[in-house]
Amino acid sequence: MASSAPRTYEWLVVVPDKPGVQETRLKIRPDHFKGMTKFIESGQWKMGGAILEDMPADDEVSSMKFAGSTLIIVAESKEAALATIKDDVYVKHGVWDMDKVMIWPAKIAFRNP
Repeated sequence: MASSAPRTYEWLVVVPDKPGVQETRLKIRPDHFKGMTKFIESGQWKMGGAILEDMPADDEVSSMKFAGSTLIIVAESKEAALATIKDDVYVKHGVWDMDKVMIWPAKIAFRNP
């Protein structure tokens, strides 16, 4: 009898930044983008982006006030979803506040391109 693959679900992950990490975040941002490529290409990370303190005056990254990040992660469990972000440079360099991470199973109703 063939075994079925474990059921996966989408998880909404909200990770706040620690206070005073804007400079570090911007400095290691290119490494963060490199590190996420494998998760995007595998389809495990469906969506992600920064949370901002307020609406920026323009699209220049240097003028934005970052507050954290949000992701939609496909995983078998909450723990498995969190495991995909634990080795991110934002964690290793103390940008993301993993003590305050919030995660919920999510049922996405629609997606626009």
